[in-house]
Amino acid sequence: MKKVIKIKTIYKCCFAMYMVIMLFSNTTVERIFGIYSAQYYSILVRIIPAILILIILFESLLAKISFKHFLIMVIVVFLGVVDYLYVNNSIFLISLLFIIAYPRNMDIEEIAKTLEWFLIITIIITVILSNIGLAQDRIGGIGTGGVRSVRHSFGFVSANSFANYIALASIVLYFIMRNIWTTGYSILLVVLALWTYLYTGSRTGFGAILIVSTGSWIISKYENSWFSYMVYKCATWLFPLFSAFFLIVALYFGKHPDSHFFVKMNSILSGRLYYGIYFFNKYGLSVFGHKLQLVGISEALATGKRWLNLDNSYLMISIQYGIAFVILFSVGYFLLGKKLEEKNELASAFVVVVILLCGITENYLVNVCFNFGMLLFANEFIYRKSIEKKIRIRTPLLKKRVKLVFYGK
Repeated sequence: MKKVIKIKTIYKCCFAMYMVIMLFSNTTVERIFGIYSAQYYSILVRIIPAILILIILFESLLAKISFKHFLIMVIVVFLGVVDYLYVNNSIFLISLLFIIAYPRNMDIEEIAKTLEWFLIITIIITVILSNIGLAQDRIGGIGTGGVRSVRHSFGFVSANSFANYIALASIVLYFIMRNIWTTGYSILLVVLALWTYLYTGSRTGFGAILIVSTGSWIISKYENSWFSYMVYKCATWLFPLFSAFFLIVALYFGKHPDSHFFVKMNSILSGRLYYGIYFFNKYGLSVFGHKLQLVGISEALATGKRWLNLDNSYLMISIQYGIAFVILFSVGYFLLGKKLEEKNELASAFVVVVILLCGITENYLVNVCFNFGMLLFANEFIYRKSIEKKIRIRTPLLKKRVKLVFYGK
């Protein structure tokens, strides 16, 4: 009996497994099917990179990849491994492997729908578990001018995390439905944004959903306008500009912490700028970054330690991953922005811009599960139209012949 297994199916399974563990890592759900989520992570973080490397090797050896292309892949993976040794964090290395191993016959719509479904399922399951007491609803408060409101996490590690998941689901949903988007969908997103802010008090989540709602409406009505020009330019240049801006801010205000402008800006960013400057002064900059001593919300609540994190992607990449990867990201976004403008992919460029804006107050630009721009980059620069090739592998345990189907030039 013969069974056909497509490489893109293996890739999607790896992506799905990685998404499950990464998405649930931001919830208070400690166990999945009776096993601690940390145990899943420790296993998958070894298995998934190995499978992705095998996919890369199959394509490199049998799909007639040019030596130049192969050399670029080797250099990028080498940089990722070196950075992993410096940082002792596998998230970015795995994200790089997902980009390089992106199957040549993969439709970006497929992976976007996979991501969207897992986001929705994670949100629904976590909220249900929170309501029946199997996940913790961490309730906090926020208030200005004597008016205080309650913030709910609905089973996530924080109210901001819950709001970010809703925002990311909204961003990906827009990408999937970009060709059939109507004003009605934009109005529904406005309602969702208001509901999100009402229950979580998250300005990042609220702002991201509102930007998607407004931008999607403008695109649907005035696609060829000044707005499209600005979107393409922002998709191309925002990452290096934001990186330079926040590094200059950290460098200057690290020596002038009492500045009125710093105090005001830090207040707007809910203290994120203070922590960014703290890490900048403590570790400084290097080529391949530093291993940061971070204390997340769950650890802080469990141990009583002071919460200590870096919730700005631009400072985090600069300090934790190093200047080499600031340059790598900058080049990547520049190429992606130019390619999307060349192909007139305005909706994709808009999605990239929204995620880059979220990077100001969140640190997930290095994670392929949260940064859809990484997958867009893979789709534009790894994807090739190709012919089908097959590898027949005997599997003694199953006593079947399996054909691995992949696509080369």
